[in-house]
Amino acid sequence: SINEYSDSSGYYDSKIDPAFADYYIDVGAGVEEIIDPLARLSLIINESRKDLPTIAYLELGCGYGFGVHYAGDHLGWHATGIEPGGYGIIGRNALGINIHSQLLGEGSPADGEHFDVIYASEVIEHISDPQHFLTTAANHLKDDGVLILTTPSADFIAHGNPPDQVYAALFPGEHK
Repeated sequence: SINEYSDSSGYYDSKIDPAFADYYIDVGAGVEEIIDPLARLSLIINESRKDLPTIAYLELGCGYGFGVHYAGDHLGWHATGIEPGGYGIIGRNALGINIHSQLLGEGSPADGEHFDVIYASEVIEHISDPQHFLTTAANHLKDDGVLILTTPSADFIAHGNPPDQVYAALFPGEHK
């Protein structure tokens, strides 16, 4: 099994090695994969929900905050991120965006709010209790809100694919 259901995690500590943070920002963040679903959704929203005021957007596990920055600065949404790891602090300071360290449902300033869009890109595979995570997210959606989840494809774990990429998709010790 590739599932490991402990709560332990070292990768998302609140303090981050600056050299590793630089690597993540330059290479590992997957900016295109973060932004593509948002760009697609914005097209749908622009066509079907023209009468809506500014979209309330929340990104869970936003990392450095590239998606939060894109949603706020490029799409004009009211964008907030939640990132317990040190990436969030670095991104909040560098990009001047709204990122909280406290988890949703556990003291976050976003706890009393409801959102049109909640996005969690490559997050759910890191969660030891996905049912609780999904319930918490659903409780913070507006009635007509949209929850977007992305996760690595298990089909990629196969002979013939580059071993370093297979290892990255497995992310032993971090993917639950």
